[in-house]
Amino acid sequence: MYARKVFDEMHERSPFSWTTMIAGYAKAGHAQEALNVFVEMRERGVKPSNDTMVSVLSACAKLSMEDSEKWRLVFSRKLCEGDVSRTALVYLYAKNGEIVKAWKVFDGILESERSVVAWNTMINGFVHSGLADEALALFDRMRAIGQIPNHLTMVSVLSACARVRALELGESITDYVTRIISREIFQTNAILATALIDMYAKCGQIDRARSTFEALRNKDVVSWNAMTMGLALHGQANEALMLFSKMETLGLRPNAMTFLATLCACAHSGLVERGCQFFEAMSRNYRITPGVEHYSCLVDLLGRNGRLDEAREVIRSMPIEPNALVWGALLGACIVHSRADLIEDCHRNLIELDPKKPANYVLLSNFYAFDGRWDDIANVRVLMKESGVRKEPGCSWIERGGIVQKFIHDSTKLHYRQVL
Repeated sequence: MYARKVFDEMHERSPFSWTTMIAGYAKAGHAQEALNVFVEMRERGVKPSNDTMVSVLSACAKLSMEDSEKWRLVFSRKLCEGDVSRTALVYLYAKNGEIVKAWKVFDGILESERSVVAWNTMINGFVHSGLADEALALFDRMRAIGQIPNHLTMVSVLSACARVRALELGESITDYVTRIISREIFQTNAILATALIDMYAKCGQIDRARSTFEALRNKDVVSWNAMTMGLALHGQANEALMLFSKMETLGLRPNAMTFLATLCACAHSGLVERGCQFFEAMSRNYRITPGVEHYSCLVDLLGRNGRLDEAREVIRSMPIEPNALVWGALLGACIVHSRADLIEDCHRNLIELDPKKPANYVLLSNFYAFDGRWDDIANVRVLMKESGVRKEPGCSWIERGGIVQKFIHDSTKLHYRQVL
């Protein structure tokens, strides 16, 4: 690598040159080499900058699960001091689903030493772990101590608003962004605009999502995908398919997420044949290998329309191992169409894949109740007890005056907690 040769021959290396080398490795997909340079940088006593942190996190994002484990050990044992090292550790824990460990590391960084990147990493970790209310509370804390968020903070916060359907809060954050960053930020920044499109769509404001999309000057594939998925979730399949055609007309190449959104649109609108055509075109015309999410969507498409034997055959012929998402799609369709002959097969596979998930038992129990099979319900409860599974309490979010309130229901009482 020519850049590394020049770097090694430098007599004096500034923090900028170290960061440039780390960023170069990360961009080229050599994540471990990037992190090794960072380790050497720290061992030589060079103080990293926020740009260094961004490059280090970029490298962490490209690590395999096995390599992530290795670097978690490195950062936790040898480089526990410093914001960059701890932020990388927060990211790696959150990436692996260990959000409690991520929080403990983040909480150990003094508030006065936390950079905006560290705050963003923890907020984003909460969002991707399904803890939207914790993400919003942490954002509130960030503002309370005077830390100025950037546009990446807002992307995560808008995603959190989308998860809890907090429209008023999302709108107030949108106003806040235009005040502190730029009045035209949502017309020029595709990442931020895409988060807003997603938030509006999930909050039921599809027309506002569309207007945000249309106002965006430089649309990338991700923003097109967000708009297509929004239309799909609102049952506007024809409009979603028109977007697909328009993308191609403009020379934008669809990716795997584009096809997922398109398949979702077909599933929600009963366009079985069109959906099957899109699925086949993925690999035949676009050289995109369908992932497990695409197979799940295809099973859902067939199942919703009562073509359960075809859906079962899709699972049987999958070149990759079906996961709980695939079997769950078939199970839901079997319950709707009362296919008792397939239900127990689906349930058995779900239990093997995820024996601790309460929903896998609840769905079967609900079907038995509908069918009046009370002895079978009792057997499901015994199986849950033997497996140590407890039904999770239901929860709901209510927004009033920009305040998000979370209600948790169990069999005896209602718990209330104000989120933000």
